[in-house]
Parts: sequence; structure tokens; C-alpha cells
Amino acid sequence: MSQTNSLDLLLKEIEDRYVQENFYRLKLYLERLDTGGTTIINQGGSGSTGVSVWDKIERIAPASSSIIADTLALSSFNQVEYIINYKQVTTKREKGLKVTVVKDDSLIKEQVYAKTGAPLSIGLNTIINGSNFELQIVNSELANVEVSLARLVLP
Repeated sequence: MSQTNSLDLLLKEIEDRYVQENFYRLKLYLERLDTGGTTIINQGGSGSTGVSVWDKIERIAPASSSIIADTLALSSFNQVEYIINYKQVTTKREKGLKVTVVKDDSLIKEQVYAKTGAPLSIGLNTIINGSNFELQIVNSELANVEVSLARLVLP
């Protein structure tokens, strides 16, 4: 429940109604997950099935390196929503953000809605690689970073 309490505080700090609404929806999803009351999240992040569900993806970004955290075929989505949490392994500092990626013909446009938490030297890139979309995490920290993503694919 600590994640949910943090979201309550975050909701009070954000004045933009649209962002508040999105975070409120996220809070409801997390509460359902916390109680085991729903199966809205698929484990493993195996790609789009044509149904909009949340996928949970976890990765380790080694110190001073970059990783591809997620890959999707461009033909499998029109929009992807990510909720990302970074946790630096040694200091336990955390940072969270919400990202929307929209496909416009063969172009990708992304928007970061909120960054919360401790300052971390973490970058995020959206890349088109052939017929695939890739989400790249760049870790400029001197220690490994745990990356947890919740992904919603809208076909």
C-alpha cells in the first residue's frame, strides 16, 4: 500500500486536472493489484495480443550503460502508455514517470507527463528500429538501476 499512499500525495501536488485523472486511474489499478482483485496486468511483457491490458516488465540497467527495456512491432499499436519506476540499487533512490507514445504514420511522438522522486541520471529514448518501436533506458548512474514498467498497448 505504500505505493498507493505515495500516489495520494502526488495527486494533491498536481494541479493539472488531466494529469490528476490519469494518476487517479493508475491509483485504482495499483489498489486492485495490491489486493489481488483483478488480472489487468500480464506478467512478462510478451507483446500485444490485440487486447488492451497492462503488462508488467522488469529489467536491470547496468551502471553507465543503456538497455532496450521494451520492443513492439509498429503494426501492433496506435498508442502505448508507460508508467516507469527507476530504483538505484545501492542508495535505494527512486524516480517515477508516466510516458505516452503515439504512432503518427511511421513517426513516433512521446510525451512525459510527470517526473517524481529523487534525482537520478536516467534517460529515456524512443527509437524506430526497422519495423519495431524500442524503448531505450540510458543509465548514467554509477550503480545498477532496477527498471519496472507497466505498459498499456492500445491497438
